[in-house]
Amino acid sequence: RVQELFIDGVFPHLTAMGERQPCPVLYQTMVINANGDVSICCLDTFGRTVVGNVFEQGVRGVWLGEAFNWIRRMHETGRAEEIALCRNCVRWAADEYREEVADGLLIRRSSEMTYYNRTDRIKNWTGNMLANHRLSKK
Repeated sequence: RVQELFIDGVFPHLTAMGERQPCPVLYQTMVINANGDVSICCLDTFGRTVVGNVFEQGVRGVWLGEAFNWIRRMHETGRAEEIALCRNCVRWAADEYREEVADGLLIRRSSEMTYYNRTDRIKNWTGNMLANHRLSKK
């Protein structure tokens, strides 16, 4: 995979492909630091967006907790820019893939990454994508 560089809270060379959506990381990932603190995102390397502690509240308690749900609501209601870590981030668009098949490769591109997969080695790939993925054959 090829990934863009993250510098000072932004991906300087990335642009989103559409309207801002709630960040999928908030629904798919839990970043647990060594001390048990949970940050909202792996890009929070200094732990500035702690939403709980798994040693004190448990994993379920943090995941379903008021602080994490508040962050999700801010994204869902179009107010993500009010969260300093999220303000300039386009990482939310990483699940917006455009796909093509060319020269025996499945190429998946998002605003953040490009994946190259040999179609002959993807045993479970049917050529159909789920969610908001777009496929174009060349």
